[in-house]
Amino acid sequence: MKAKRYYLPILVFIVTMLFSSCASDEVAESTDVNQAKIYQDYFVKYDAEDNEMNSRAVFRFGGSRGTTLLLSSPSKITVNGKQMKGEKEFLQGMVYRKNDFKEEVKDFEFLFTDTDKTKYKNSVTLEPMKLSYLPETISKTTVCTISWEGAPVGKNETVTLNIIDNNGTQISVNNKLKGSKTININPENMISLNPGTANIRIIREVEKNIKETTGEGGYINACYYSSIEVIEIVE
Repeated sequence: MKAKRYYLPILVFIVTMLFSSCASDEVAESTDVNQAKIYQDYFVKYDAEDNEMNSRAVFRFGGSRGTTLLLSSPSKITVNGKQMKGEKEFLQGMVYRKNDFKEEVKDFEFLFTDTDKTKYKNSVTLEPMKLSYLPETISKTTVCTISWEGAPVGKNETVTLNIIDNNGTQISVNNKLKGSKTININPENMISLNPGTANIRIIREVEKNIKETTGEGGYINACYYSSIEVIEIVE
């Protein structure tokens, strides 16, 4: 039986507020701006626990924090050949999403067409992973090494281990060492956790600059969330 899954709406709201204070949430039509000055921002996420895939695209004029853009015809954005739908979102501006994937996808290709019909193709590979050889208990006083099935840490990647105890306290330990397939949990990482049932999962994150740009640049971020497993934390 899995422990309760905890959500932090207040923290999410604060993070959103902090982000919005740095980036504009204003909206302009892309036909009204210089097409060579459009910044591209892409994000994809797969959650193995819910078997759910989400993707997002944001276009800006004036750099990574500039005005968000409503893509004017014939401009459009697709992901893996499927057109993304844009809506103005609270504190975010114009955001394009495609959230109805219901299968695990490894490779993603974003294809952006501007109003001059110039195309920009950018892709990212999100390697699947799951916890392996997981012990039934983890002691707060000894080092525990956790491994996973799937590709090791790759270029531009971070693998993070998350543990949430039965009181909702969460810790995260990450590994950026290319080629690694393990994460060590040290006693100092475990200090704040309470003994008892806890949820554990790993996350692979890829962050990189895109290759095909208008000259203004762009960024892509992708995250794979493994399924949640249950462990017992002991003193």
